[in-house]
Amino acid sequence: MAWRGVHITQPARLALADGQIVVNQGDGEVRLPIEDVAWMVIDTPQAALTTALIAACMDAGMVLIVTDRTHTPSGMILPFHRHHRQADIAAIQIGASAPLKKRL
Repeated sequence: MAWRGVHITQPARLALADGQIVVNQGDGEVRLPIEDVAWMVIDTPQAALTTALIAACMDAGMVLIVTDRTHTPSGMILPFHRHHRQADIAAIQIGASAPLKKRL
């Protein structure tokens, strides 16, 4: 069960290795079990995340929050299939008629 939060404030490269989040900074590397992390705030423009890590975070139900240059949250990445309503909305959007899609 996830219980930990991660706040990235320094330039770093984040990747996935052996089911763990690998945070690689200039002075070394830290590994965190992905199942222990509930949320992660990316609070620096010098952070790079791999798509494999992002996909694994979504599979684990983690929330990713991104901030702007004033350190204010500007976006959030949530798992898509964790809530029934999101899947229902996606199904409605996929099933929209061609005229409706063109109007939108």
